[in-house]
Amino acid sequence: MEAIKYDDGKPRLGLVPPHAMLGMGRALTYGALKYDSYNYKQGIGLDHNRYYDALLRHLFAWIGGEDNDPESKLNHLDHVLACSAMLADAVYSGIGNDTRFKTETQTIEQIGCFHEWIDSWRVGLEIPDKICLKCSLLQCGKKID
Repeated sequence: MEAIKYDDGKPRLGLVPPHAMLGMGRALTYGALKYDSYNYKQGIGLDHNRYYDALLRHLFAWIGGEDNDPESKLNHLDHVLACSAMLADAVYSGIGNDTRFKTETQTIEQIGCFHEWIDSWRVGLEIPDKICLKCSLLQCGKKID
């Protein structure tokens, strides 16, 4: 008899890069020593912008050429991963406040055309303007039938 394991559709966690997981673990350990283990889950949690602000600070520092955080001495990418994990955990667990700026969802019909402008002479019009390939609107605001 052959062994059976029904795991179709389940996440293949073996695909998670070990270096990334270790880096995230280093940053989470640093945070646990600095603040306390699972500090971000205490009380009502943190506003979500606190996670993504920190994430972006570390990411921008790394993009700007700074490899390691001056305080922790850890790679900024370790902190990016830890911030991402804490943000995801907070969102999926319903912890903290969603502080993102949101607008009402609109359909393409409500928003209007996402114009693709080309020079009008390319479609045979002898006018000095650009025309949208999708809706035939001229940049001056007039519509071509």
